[in-house]
Amino acid sequence: MKNGKINPVNNWREVINLPVIDKENRRWSLRKLEAVLFQSVKICTDQCLKDNNGEIHTTLSGGLDCSFCLALIRKITGPDCSIHTYTIGGTERNPDIVFAKKVSKVFKSIHHELIPSIQEIRKARRVFKGLFKNNYNSDIYNSGDLGAFLMYQFITEFNNYRPINLISHDGIDELLGGYWGHRKAKEKIDKIKAFEDYWCRLRGNHLLPLENTASHFGISLIFPYLQKRVVEYIARIPVEERTSHDRSKIPLRDIAEQYLPSEIIKRKKIGFNTAILT
Repeated sequence: MKNGKINPVNNWREVINLPVIDKENRRWSLRKLEAVLFQSVKICTDQCLKDNNGEIHTTLSGGLDCSFCLALIRKITGPDCSIHTYTIGGTERNPDIVFAKKVSKVFKSIHHELIPSIQEIRKARRVFKGLFKNNYNSDIYNSGDLGAFLMYQFITEFNNYRPINLISHDGIDELLGGYWGHRKAKEKIDKIKAFEDYWCRLRGNHLLPLENTASHFGISLIFPYLQKRVVEYIARIPVEERTSHDRSKIPLRDIAEQYLPSEIIKRKKIGFNTAILT
């Protein structure tokens, strides 16, 4: 937000009210979806380059969503652009730390790792609870909110407390069925309900807390997967073509085969909250 105006690239509040299921049964194609995703990442990349003095800053867990986005960013910017990637993990052996390092090497980002000590985690928990005690219920530490707090604190300190735009990769799990709740549903009607339920909960359970934490550190979040055209186009895809019992986010995985090593595409999903626990 600048001069009191919300940049359309950052305005997820409008997008979150769009339906996650298009009931008009309009056609879709993998090639068109790739073009829509590419254009969305390009718009967000251009905004970040403009606001970050020619640099890109983005989180990187080494998972499918962020790795694919990083691949597109590098394709858009070319080899000479400074792309800063940030990862948090409990130890050097944490899967996020291990895989993010591999992805960073492939796409030649300037990579930064945070492995907080027990003391740092305890201190952050106290500060976090004091700052947001009126915003969260007693179950907050079962989510990734504390991990996000530590990460954003780390990013802010690294950048000498200057405001930055940070590319984040939220929303695609809800859109393409990245959770077990999507995959376990056997009947189409149950799958539709799962998609609608996860999409409905995204705003209050995740995006608002994430934005509150980011704003505290002077960070503006940009969500390439939560751009209007992306949501509208993915809504066309029948739920049974988005995810199955054995394979989540099927269209994204199929597109990513052109961009990512197979071990990233096949990597097992882990929750962000495990990053500071393992």
